[in-house]
Amino acid sequence: MIPWRDAQAQIVAAAEALRLRLGRAAERVPLGEAYGRVLDEAALVDRDLPPFDRATRDGYALAAASAAALPATLRVIGEDVGWLCGEAWVPNADQTRLQASPAYFLHHLYRAETPAFHAARQAELGPNEGIAGQVWAARQTLWFTNPDELPPDMAQHFCGESESELKAALGVPIQAGGEMLAVLVFYLAHISASDEQLGNLVTAVAPQLSLILLQKQAQDALERSEAHFRLVVESSPHTFILVNAAGEVVLANAQAEILFGYPREELLGMTIDQLAPQTVRHNHVGYRRAYLQNPEARPMGIGRDLYGLHRDGRLIPVEIGLSPIQMEDGLHILSAIVDITERRRAEAEIRQLNAELEERVHQRTMQLEAANKELEAFAYSVSHDLRAPLRAMDGFSRILLEDYSSQVPEEAIFFLERVRFNAQQMAELINGLLSFSRLSREPLQKRPVEPALLVTSVLAQLPEAAQPRVNVVIHDLPPCQADPRLLQQVFANLLDNALKYSRHREESHIEVGTVPVNGETAYFVRDNGTGFDPQYAHKVFGVFQRLHLAEEYEGTGVGLATVQRIVHRHGGRIWVETAVDQGATFYFTLEGQNDEP
Repeated sequence: MIPWRDAQAQIVAAAEALRLRLGRAAERVPLGEAYGRVLDEAALVDRDLPPFDRATRDGYALAAASAAALPATLRVIGEDVGWLCGEAWVPNADQTRLQASPAYFLHHLYRAETPAFHAARQAELGPNEGIAGQVWAARQTLWFTNPDELPPDMAQHFCGESESELKAALGVPIQAGGEMLAVLVFYLAHISASDEQLGNLVTAVAPQLSLILLQKQAQDALERSEAHFRLVVESSPHTFILVNAAGEVVLANAQAEILFGYPREELLGMTIDQLAPQTVRHNHVGYRRAYLQNPEARPMGIGRDLYGLHRDGRLIPVEIGLSPIQMEDGLHILSAIVDITERRRAEAEIRQLNAELEERVHQRTMQLEAANKELEAFAYSVSHDLRAPLRAMDGFSRILLEDYSSQVPEEAIFFLERVRFNAQQMAELINGLLSFSRLSREPLQKRPVEPALLVTSVLAQLPEAAQPRVNVVIHDLPPCQADPRLLQQVFANLLDNALKYSRHREESHIEVGTVPVNGETAYFVRDNGTGFDPQYAHKVFGVFQRLHLAEEYEGTGVGLATVQRIVHRHGGRIWVETAVDQGATFYFTLEGQNDEP
């Protein structure tokens, strides 16, 4: 908001700048027309006011050509009319209080009183407080002719022997569309018919003043918006270039200078096509024209590699985003340009690393294939070459025991039985190793499986499970996706262990069921057997790892390792909870199983 007298130069300068920049903006009265209206109002009020008429006519005649003419016009009016001072008040942001504007007018006779004038002005006024507050509340022009109504501090600085002491004041509201923009207060040394007519003139031209104030507010908002826009663009780490519909660069930030190597003075006015490579420049013109037919915010050159042309001729790989912006002088396109040179370099390095990795994987695969072939050859050798001598040892020992037991000492019979036992143990161990090695090579045949049927089938093949002292409880077992043959082997090994290690109990109690664990369904096999120290729980799944003597509990130490291998191949995990003489519970999960119904 701007005061009526001295500070009107700011209004005119701002409005003139706005007119020059925005041209025929919608809903804005051209500045010359506004001045003409003010002049017409002056003539209507009193055609016999030569000083005012001369000043306004001369000032407004020049104002359309130069914003500097209005301050001179205001000075002539102030000197000819003889009003002492004037001040402006503007509402605060929430329209609850009036604040003293820094703009003011002070007659040249009292310029020495400027500090005192500022000191006498209050900082804020509420409705009906002071002259400005009363005008604000009334929303109409008010005359104050009683000296007691004048601000005492203000009157004190203009009183004394001088005949020009304050005698009256005029308050004029400046409003538009029901919104109060400002309150102007003028202080007079005396009241004449001319003063009253001048007051009427000020009231009459107040709507035009509000128009100029609105124009100044619009210009301020535009300038703030442009300043914010330029600050954002200039401080961005990316390149921004704004072009008009003709493809001419009208704005470029500092990053544009760095990216393309041109100083900003050369970029401005350059066509954007000049920043495209020569090989695509003729197509770029067509692309740009096609975009103007359907402007929308989108990436540029989808599916194509884009390059910018540096001043030194280098091609710069870029990504470009386009955004249409409608401005007063037509459609503009804002291009956000990102230099992806480093990304391309990193992508090339990644491709090189991937190629090297693939080569290493290929070599490793060949080594694994060779190792697998060697393992298959070893398995074949174990199957035929190693088991044949074991069968011979077991067979000949059996013949000696059966046919010549009466001819050999009792100690020799004991040794022959040990030979047979160890030969059979070795044969079982070899069979277990062969089965364990084949697990990694055999493909999984996953299909829907009913675990309860597998458990029932396994128990039917274990004679010990049929003993009266054995109590097996099978809880509800949800179906799963698994290789039925391998899953049956898991249950067979776990149930066999449960029966084996609980055989010394008066009653063997074995449970098979499921529990939810972290959103997964975990199957379990629980027994009330001997158990073991939980600190060794991680060892039981290793090959040949046994926590009990073979004389107490038979086995090869391969069964639980086989179970773990099968579970891992199904994408699951297995663990055990146990304590000495407290039994053991083995849990395992399968990939894709959850505890949700």
